[in-house]
Amino acid sequence: MRFFTSTLVLLFFYSSLTFSDQQQNAPLVINETSKIKENWLQEGVYKLIQPVPATAYWYVHTSVYTRHFSPKPEHNNRQKLIGIERNTDQSYLWGAAAFLNSFEQRSIYGYVGKRFDFAETPFYSKLTGGFIHGYRGEFRNKVPFNKLKFAPVILPSIGVKFKNIQTEAILLGANAIIVTVGVGI
Repeated sequence: MRFFTSTLVLLFFYSSLTFSDQQQNAPLVINETSKIKENWLQEGVYKLIQPVPATAYWYVHTSVYTRHFSPKPEHNNRQKLIGIERNTDQSYLWGAAAFLNSFEQRSIYGYVGKRFDFAETPFYSKLTGGFIHGYRGEFRNKVPFNKLKFAPVILPSIGVKFKNIQTEAILLGANAIIVTVGVGI
């Protein structure tokens, strides 16, 4: 989300710089077309980031695809994830998921987060943070800060919603990406 926000700020800054450079180097001609061109990016960005009304619902989801960025023979790409999540009418959320980790150990992830819907589109982004448990034995140190068998995790994701069906791509640090599909109830 930080990358996305930074990109939007840079685009906003660049568009205002470009417009001010044009004002200094060329005679100022204002007509309806130039006003539209000037405001197009700013209005488009505003429409994407403006607050969107949210409704409370439960979301049940499962994994359908996993890809490790540096695959190894011991990696499991079938997580068998099942999760449940509560989305509030203020776009906050909390939930839990059970899954097989990359080394086929039963693991759990409990989290809270925030969902950011993009106005007038079916797309959204989500940022969750919580604790993961289940990396044991020789794989205990594969997750940073796993000294007490619980490790802090922050997971960004992007998704699309059609009626009550949702699919998300979740970035698992620098290690993998997982795609989930679920239904809102």
